[in-house]
Amino acid sequence: MTSSLDLAEIIANRRWVCRLSPFPHFIAENVFTSGFYQSLESEFREILNRGLAEYNDPDRFSRNMMNSDAYSWNFPSDINGCLSIFYSLEWHKLLSLLTKAECTMDVNGALHHHQLRSKNGSIHRDLGVGWFSNQKRGDGVNPMDISCCTYTHGPIPGQLTEARETVRAVTMIYYLANHEWTAGDGGETGLYKSEYSPVDRPLAAVPPINNSLIIFENTPDSYHSFITNRVYTRNSAILWLHRSLESANKRWPNERIYRWKNIDDTNRISL
Repeated sequence: MTSSLDLAEIIANRRWVCRLSPFPHFIAENVFTSGFYQSLESEFREILNRGLAEYNDPDRFSRNMMNSDAYSWNFPSDINGCLSIFYSLEWHKLLSLLTKAECTMDVNGALHHHQLRSKNGSIHRDLGVGWFSNQKRGDGVNPMDISCCTYTHGPIPGQLTEARETVRAVTMIYYLANHEWTAGDGGETGLYKSEYSPVDRPLAAVPPINNSLIIFENTPDSYHSFITNRVYTRNSAILWLHRSLESANKRWPNERIYRWKNIDDTNRISL
């Protein structure tokens, strides 16, 4: 369905704000038209209504993330419907041009669900490795396909598919299907100067207001975390664009790019 979605027709707010503290990031509210947003929320709730799994279930929100108290549903490589907008060429171009990141067209996305009073996340940056096999669509976008390789470690034993390392270049967090938010409810995305900052005292905090988003380039300084949701559940869509490993090493030759610990799960991701 991606090809039938015209980004120019469904974008409502074209005045996105760039903020520089504590690191450069973009925020926007009322991102999509009301009708399109309602369709996104409907698709989110249809998946959530399938129930929650305490093990990795590709059809349901699952406990499949390291260092997170959230449930996640990973986008399938052939995702359709309105959620497929996040895997579209037009959306990829928009985010890469906005952040000026040198991206490879490799994309990985998921839906996240935090139950009420989920634990604070750990302050972290997303400057880490992600593995991809090569199954580009006709438009050039290469969606993550965990049947061909794992995102965290690459080749699957017994699989003949080649896999290559990339590095997360851009993070997007889009909020949807949430209760009306007011100050004090919690559930924000906190932004920090250091990984040693108190998680409940961010320098900036982005609230989970429906149809809003935050986007930032992944750098050694883009520290962020989930802040506990004290009043309501918290829901979001997550997307990562990627750059080549060579490009990342050239830009940050003295910075350590995170590589995943040796774990059994095939697609654990950290937020």
